[in-house]
Amino acid sequence: MAWYIISAILFLIAIGLLVVTRIRDRRYERMRTSEAMRAEIWEEIEEEREAIETRQAHFRQALEQAKEQEKRAAEQRPDALP
Repeated sequence: MAWYIISAILFLIAIGLLVVTRIRDRRYERMRTSEAMRAEIWEEIEEEREAIETRQAHFRQALEQAKEQEKRAAEQRPDALP
């Protein structure tokens, strides 16, 4: 008979832990992203954005140079179509 009581108490404790965990998770899920993330992560994201912008600027500059070279090469060829 004692085993039934001990089992029931352990079962209720387990259910209680699940309920508490669910409540904590719901609070965390309702937080905005800016509230949930640490400052170090925001700094890392900002560094990645800056790196992406730098790469994009370099790419655009290289693309413009390639277009300019292509335009000059087309102007120098006598058989180039307008």
